[in-house]
Amino acid sequence: THRRLAALHEAAGDPLAALRETEKGLLYQSGDKDLLERRDRYLWSLPLESPACSAEALRGLVDAAACVKRARGILDDRRSDIEWLEVASHLLELALRVDPAGLMARAQAARARLRLGDRDGAIAGFESVRADKPTGLFQGDAPEAWQLANQALGDLYLAAGRPADAVACLADFRDSARSGAATLFKLGQAHEAQGELAKARSYYNQVT
Repeated sequence: THRRLAALHEAAGDPLAALRETEKGLLYQSGDKDLLERRDRYLWSLPLESPACSAEALRGLVDAAACVKRARGILDDRRSDIEWLEVASHLLELALRVDPAGLMARAQAARARLRLGDRDGAIAGFESVRADKPTGLFQGDAPEAWQLANQALGDLYLAAGRPADAVACLADFRDSARSGAATLFKLGQAHEAQGELAKARSYYNQVT
């Protein structure tokens, strides 16, 4: 019944109502392939500019974590074209509407801006994430998102001729399990760009 109602709302051009019916159907059959495909399709079709898609309307209907996970998969795939990158950006906007404080959603949104060519917007997004350093225990994926921002900003600041800022970000990123020789090499580059040759040589020696 909910599947049929979803199809009718889709035909009437109301993806939000179709999504509501799909979610109700998934309560009965959580692994139904057709319903899962419909959920993806309706999420991608939601008109974000419409007042009907307010945070209040989406909360309880949109799974922010699922949207971030799907978007991240798209961004991790270097073969994703502009159409898919826009899908990822759309999903991240949905996630941020229901959970605007989510660091991972904000970090992935900055990645999406970068992939779409908005370098300044990406830097601003990553800086926002870096400014909200997580503290305390039981923070989920927030520490990973913070380190992702440090890594990305290190690269972006180096490319923008801001070596001092790059050093600060890369020094923090060294605490991440994902850092390694590439991080040390970039630190060497940043210090070399500032004329700090002894420090640069130290990092290059660590790489070798």
